[in-house]
Amino acid sequence: MSPRDIKYITAKDFIERFKTDRADYVKLWDGLTEVQMTQRPGPQSDWSVKDLIAHLTWWQDHMMEWVTTALSGETVVRDESIDDANDRVFNEQKDALLETILAEWDASYPKVLALVETMTDEQINDASVVNIEGHALMHFLIGDTFGHYDTHRADLEEYINSLK
Repeated sequence: MSPRDIKYITAKDFIERFKTDRADYVKLWDGLTEVQMTQRPGPQSDWSVKDLIAHLTWWQDHMMEWVTTALSGETVVRDESIDDANDRVFNEQKDALLETILAEWDASYPKVLALVETMTDEQINDASVVNIEGHALMHFLIGDTFGHYDTHRADLEEYINSLK
C-alpha cells in the first residue's frame, strides 16, 4: 500500500512500516562507494545521495520537533516554505562529510521510534485530538518518514541503476 493511501495507522503499524521501509531504503545505497554517494549530479540534478540522506534526515528531525510541539498543546508555526527549507538545508549540509550525514541519519531512527512509542492511536490519527495545521499527526509522521522515502525512491533507484 502506498503511503498516500493510508487513512489510519496504529502506532504499532507505523513502527513496523517505518522499520521495514527504512531498512529497504538503506539497502538501495548499501555498497555504493563514497564517490558514488557524494557525486553531483546524483539522484537529482543538484543533489548527491549524501544530500538526499541529509534532506530526509532533516525533515524527520523537523517533524519530530513539530509533533512534540503539537503534543504539548502548542500551535506549530511554519516559519519558512518547504522550498526555502530544502534550499537552506542543502546549503547548510552540502559540504558536510558523508560519515557525518550517515551518523545523523542513524541517530534519527531511535528518536522517531521513541516518539511514536509514546503516542496513542488517537493522537496519531484524530486531528480533533492533536493536529498540525489542521492535519492529523499521521500526515506528518508518514509524510516525513517512509512516505518521504517513497517520494524520492524512483530518482534514487534510477541513479543507482545508472551506475551499473
